[in-house]
Amino acid sequence: MRTITFLARGALWLVPLIALGGALLVLISNKPGDAQGGGEVTISVKAPLSNSVKIPIAVVKGKECTITLPSNPTTGYQWKLGNKPNSKVVSDLGSEYNAPTEPIPGRGGTETWTFTAAGKGTTAIVLKYIRPWEKTAKPARTQVFNVTVQ
Repeated sequence: MRTITFLARGALWLVPLIALGGALLVLISNKPGDAQGGGEVTISVKAPLSNSVKIPIAVVKGKECTITLPSNPTTGYQWKLGNKPNSKVVSDLGSEYNAPTEPIPGRGGTETWTFTAAGKGTTAIVLKYIRPWEKTAKPARTQVFNVTVQ
């Protein structure tokens, strides 16, 4: 049995996740917002899921959503957008690499992508873990996030 960890409004929920290949830990944090819980949303995927698993995200129009994935640029890999999400629904504010806290050679860190919920609707954010110079190679990982803006 695998577990998804949800952290929202100060409560910690552990939800069993069955029938997914590979290790998985997802941390979802709802930052303080309005009375309806309309704050920014942070998604941290501690171990990438199977390529077939799509992670749903719901966010309020005008708020930010950040997605953090494991990354190790010393291997040449980096996360890139596999598609352009519908700009009427979300806009891409860019990404940044976060180095590990202990600077051990070869140790990976994380890569954080930030999006703004531009307007109501749904769109997919597809991130691919690739080596940019390997134009014909398949991505090492692909992670899909289905975003709904309310």
